[in-house]
Amino acid sequence: MCGVLALAVRGRRALVRVDAGVLVLAVALVVCGYWLNHAGADEGVLTAQAATEIAHGRPVYGQPWPCCSTRPIPA
Repeated sequence: MCGVLALAVRGRRALVRVDAGVLVLAVALVVCGYWLNHAGADEGVLTAQAATEIAHGRPVYGQPWPCCSTRPIPA
């Protein structure tokens, strides 16, 4: 709907309003998503740990990270 509005409106002021509306909608979706599930996912934890290891010059693959495991991995 916002894309159609961006193509349909005439004038700079109307386009600024559409852009502001899209920005407000995006911020609201991110805030509500964080509010409903602020714990994060396993992928996010592993990505953050891998980034830390790379930043410190340590290998990423083949390393145990027990700090990232919240439940046992099924065999």
